Amino acid sequence: AAAEAAAAEPSPTLAYGIKCLRNALALCDAQLAAAAAPEYAALAASSAQGTLTSTDAHSLHLHTVHRLSLLQLAWASLESSDPLHAFAWASQLLAADALTPTHKLFAHLYAADALCALSRPQEALDHLTSAMQLDVPAADPAAAEAAADGVAAASGRNPYSPIPQTAQAAASAAARVVLSTNLATAHILAGDLPSASAAVRQALALQPDNRHALLCRVYLDLRQGNVEAARAILHAQRVPASPS
Repeated sequence: AAAEAAAAEPSPTLAYGIKCLRNALALCDAQLAAAAAPEYAALAASSAQGTLTSTDAHSLHLHTVHRLSLLQLAWASLESSDPLHAFAWASQLLAADALTPTHKLFAHLYAADALCALSRPQEALDHLTSAMQLDVPAADPAAAEAAADGVAAASGRNPYSPIPQTAQAAASAAARVVLSTNLATAHILAGDLPSASAAVRQALALQPDNRHALLCRVYLDLRQGNVEAARAILHAQRVPASPS
């Protein structure tokens, strides 16, 4: 894995995309500094209260573009076999104030992906633990997409996924997956890895693409030293479009 840490030459299209994203970051930084713009959290609060001025609205837009650019740069760097830069971009995003749960989730996953490639599995475990403890709102686009795919939003809420309330839904395979992944997470947090593994196997047998169950599987693989297996799952979970 250490030999793969060196950056490979990205495709021309990806290289151009990375250049554009870096330019976007530089432009956002320059305009935010020139305007002495408030932090994102203050601007978002003003927006929610309906008191945002036109100047501050522009600054809020710049902050948003800046964050999305960091997220896309982390992904693009991973796709370019450049884990050092991927980790740097993801870390920079995680340091931002008032980061949305979805952005935190993907930033932690991209950071974990990069750290596995850099032969730093213990640090990757720390990021996975943080990702599992996030509570992404059900109205979040990532959760909505998961629900549309029939995953019962299991990938959109961590560590516990919502359980369907109707009797018919509660008897469905999706509900059983939710219960199994909730149980697996509880066992992981309690340090009972054998029981967690059994629960994850049950979940993945029903829904092999369930993101929450796969996240638990990655955590368990890293704890057991199966770094390449964990990397394979993380690689498959990368998404080319940025969640917003």
